[in-house]
Amino acid sequence: MRARRRGCLAAGLCCLTVSLTSADTFSRGAGQSEAADSGHTGPVIAVAFSRDGRWLASGSEDTSVKIWEVPVWHAVRTLTGETEGVHAVAFSPDSRWVVSGNVNGTLILWDVATGRKLRTLAASSFPVEAVAFSPDARWLAWGTQHDEVKLWKVASGTEVRSLTKHKLWVHRLAFSPDSRSLAVAGDGLKSELSILEVATGHRVRTLDGHTGLIVGVAFSPDGRWLASGSHDHTIRIWEAATGRPVQTLTARDWVSAVAFSPDGRWLAVASGDKTVALWDLPTGSELRVLTGHIEIVWDVAFSPDGRWLASGSQDDTVKLWAVASGREVRTLGHPRKSVPE
Repeated sequence: MRARRRGCLAAGLCCLTVSLTSADTFSRGAGQSEAADSGHTGPVIAVAFSRDGRWLASGSEDTSVKIWEVPVWHAVRTLTGETEGVHAVAFSPDSRWVVSGNVNGTLILWDVATGRKLRTLAASSFPVEAVAFSPDARWLAWGTQHDEVKLWKVASGTEVRSLTKHKLWVHRLAFSPDSRSLAVAGDGLKSELSILEVATGHRVRTLDGHTGLIVGVAFSPDGRWLASGSHDHTIRIWEAATGRPVQTLTARDWVSAVAFSPDGRWLAVASGDKTVALWDLPTGSELRVLTGHIEIVWDVAFSPDGRWLASGSQDDTVKLWAVASGREVRTLGHPRKSVPE
């Protein structure tokens, strides 16, 4: 196990709640801008929008993170420096930083405006599969393939809690909107969905019901509901405060990711059949199916204004969809040739 580097966030991650100023805008000089269609050369495993809606980040097995400008979809930064793939990305709440979780067990903190690597954290000897900033900017959490969920306090740059008693391969993490709870989705001896109290690290409850790997989890924007997606071909909606199951939706295939729309009405579901489905939660009906990817869709994310949906795929591309119409508006990158099934 690699030694923990305590305090290494402090210099680069102080005062995350400070808002962006005009000096934080992108400069495309010094050869750092890219062609509009400059995409990834490996599967896209993770996608995330910044909270201010200006940027989209994508992480890939090609070892890079790309920053795309919304809504023109130019790749304005390619963040490189690792020798293995990127499986998770997350923006800080003020949109100034992006963190990537890597297969080599490191977390890298990047400055969005400059593309500069601020810190490399030796997080684990095992691949980092999930990263998340708390909405109040106080916490950074990550999970690995080997029974590890770590919680860092952003202001001091110190690891405050190591939650290593779950015996899980952690697939997804999600903070509640009030930053008081952390949902952990993973599998070990059995699939497990747990809710942890951030302040203490105690497991508040375990949500039972899925019969396959749980690889998607998301809180609704108002914090009332928790959605989970599984390889058992179902999406389950839970009452977050009690853990009570309230809805079970049948997916088209095994589920790889779920995301709530900003108004909490719709749920985007990525799955193994190469599609993204949009569900209307009040009615429990599948509204539309977005087709176009030629391989598995690994991740989905709504823009903060709800206009756009991004999807990342095994086919090396990111696709952008107009949420209101379901129309594909842009493909970022060039799809690899489909592998016969």
